[in-house]
Amino acid sequence: MDKKKREGTEAVREDQNGLCLCTCTCCGHQNPEGSRHCPACGHYLIVWDEILCSVCGAEIPAEYTYCGHCGSRRPGGTD
Repeated sequence: MDKKKREGTEAVREDQNGLCLCTCTCCGHQNPEGSRHCPACGHYLIVWDEILCSVCGAEIPAEYTYCGHCGSRRPGGTD
């Protein structure tokens, strides 16, 4: 899967020690930034800001399952 920009998380905030936390969108558990999976439920935490369509090369926002340009399913997309 090609990444267009950078890795990121859906929800980020700081804890009482100033450490960045990301909130699991599945169970709400607070995880240290950079975690790939939630230790509470196993949900995959990292999302791509944008990826490139493997068919036409257009940018596909992370929240889209299909390319808005050619209609192909995005790599790693889920229904």
